[in-house]
Amino acid sequence: MLDRPVARELAFQVAKAQQVTLASEQQEQLKAMRASLEQSQPGVTYLDPADPSRLVPDKVEFELRDAAGQMLQANLAAKAGLPSPFVDSERVQQYYAGHKTEYGELPTVPADRDAAWRKLDAEIRAKLSPQVQAEYKAALRAYLDQLKGAAQIVKATPTS
Repeated sequence: MLDRPVARELAFQVAKAQQVTLASEQQEQLKAMRASLEQSQPGVTYLDPADPSRLVPDKVEFELRDAAGQMLQANLAAKAGLPSPFVDSERVQQYYAGHKTEYGELPTVPADRDAAWRKLDAEIRAKLSPQVQAEYKAALRAYLDQLKGAAQIVKATPTS
């Protein structure tokens, strides 16, 4: 249960240390997310279950920080050379080449060939996506475990 918040905060710290930032597209996504959240949940706040007399900061800010942490985590993973969480064209072509008997040959007429390939591409991506996602999650977990292990824990010492 603590993995996600720990990973998020670790991503912020490592990104700062490595000077990894959000891309402009990611910043735009966060702006759009803020607008959407504020429109659907204006001024949403809630009570802290551990201390009902204390209000937890605005849920919108929490959601935005969580999303930014996930984006930074993805940027750090890419920088570290982790595999993409998405099926790429090369993997689709390799899969097709290894399973031609299952899918058959593509038509020779260019227009028919393009239409058939688009259909096969979508089908193969859908088939490979769970495997690619699992590979990415395993690699990301190993990377985060490595970062956690390397993180220095600063203990508070009492002052005299």
